[in-house]
Amino acid sequence: MSLSEYIFRAYDIRGKYGKDFTEQGMEKIGKAIGSFMKQKSLKSCVIGRDVRKSSEPLSNALKQGLIETGVEVSDAGETPIGVAVFTAKKGRKDVCAYVTASHLPPEWNGLKLFHEDGLAFSEEQIQEIGRKTINKNFVKTEKGVDKGKIDLIDDYIKFNKKNFDCDGVKCVIDCGGGSTHKIVPKVFDSMGMETHTLFCEKDVNFSKRPSKPTEKSLTKLKEKVIEENADFGAGFDGDGDRVLILNEKGGTVSADELAIIIGRKMLENKKGKIIATVESSQLTEDVLRKKGAEIIRVPVGHTHMTKEGKNHNAILGYEPSNHMVQPQISLFDDATLTVMKLAEVLKKEEKTLSELASNIPSYDKEKTFLKCPDKVKFEVLEELKEEIEGKYGKVDLMDGIRVDFDKSWVLTRCSNTSPEIRIAAEAKTETKAKKLLEEFKEKTSKKIEEKT
Repeated sequence: MSLSEYIFRAYDIRGKYGKDFTEQGMEKIGKAIGSFMKQKSLKSCVIGRDVRKSSEPLSNALKQGLIETGVEVSDAGETPIGVAVFTAKKGRKDVCAYVTASHLPPEWNGLKLFHEDGLAFSEEQIQEIGRKTINKNFVKTEKGVDKGKIDLIDDYIKFNKKNFDCDGVKCVIDCGGGSTHKIVPKVFDSMGMETHTLFCEKDVNFSKRPSKPTEKSLTKLKEKVIEENADFGAGFDGDGDRVLILNEKGGTVSADELAIIIGRKMLENKKGKIIATVESSQLTEDVLRKKGAEIIRVPVGHTHMTKEGKNHNAILGYEPSNHMVQPQISLFDDATLTVMKLAEVLKKEEKTLSELASNIPSYDKEKTFLKCPDKVKFEVLEELKEEIEGKYGKVDLMDGIRVDFDKSWVLTRCSNTSPEIRIAAEAKTETKAKKLLEEFKEKTSKKIEEKT
């Protein structure tokens, strides 16, 4: 089978296993990465993987491709992505390559790539690797070395103990059978937290709940939080770089609310910059700016969030898809660190999570998506830009098309991970938000129909 060029996306490499690529394709990708590394004088790589059935054979194929192009490879094995990235930094390896499809269903798989400091490969770097793969533009060199297994879990636990104070806090964690299933409970216990677990057994098909944590998929977590009288619940995605939080009553805490709760506490001790994407709530300005934060808006995507977090020496960065980063502790958006920070806030505040959220102003945010083939979705957006720019006053084209009104906004942008166009609208009332959403959904649907 041919290797689909569309698997090389903005943030990672991702497609359906057996359809878009197989082990043979992953070996070619490994050769392309190795060739890229050689050109940059990078010599060593840590490989990690999630729990999917296809991840181990794909990881082995990736390793073979890297070794064929002269790279020294160490294997972190099946582990949360945060641990793999930490291992690369602590072990002074040049690159971390992690086999995963993150929150997508089990038939998907792919690869995320990181530099030693924890920053993800840029879109330009991923596209360069894609061209090398498709064109088979590989270096010819002596074979690299298989350094075998590398296990720095104890160092990861020490790192968490150094940076967070959360003993005594009571939580329930739902790993969804994903890569956090074994390590995260151990880490939390080591921090002195009272930890109760749910779906913390390996589940290659995510049969207990989908890999993506949502309010609907975390019903069992909600029940468990109430049953155990826990301070909060945490539902991790398949690889452990995002988490959805439930309060002590089982209610969902949005990423925007979580950022404000954590950000307010951080700003008490140190004023600083906070990174928020163009899709993040107006609440960041309304609340955190008043507490002394400088809000810096960036395009959607953890790559932009973490990169600008480093560039601006920010104290916090987040996006509504439940990615969060604390750049002065780690440049990678490790969801385990997010939970640790929340637990620390709860310990110091001595208030419940719902109480901490009770004084956050109310906005209504509505979202939808429209299916649109990868090969035409960006053309659709370009035509929308031409129509919208001349019609509305304040239009931001940083990432997609964001139109700002008085106390409301709407954003239309192409997904960088799926064949769809996403639309989000926020306003002070549900009626206004839904009206904005429907207006721009109608405009976008017409353009998609014209192109397909």
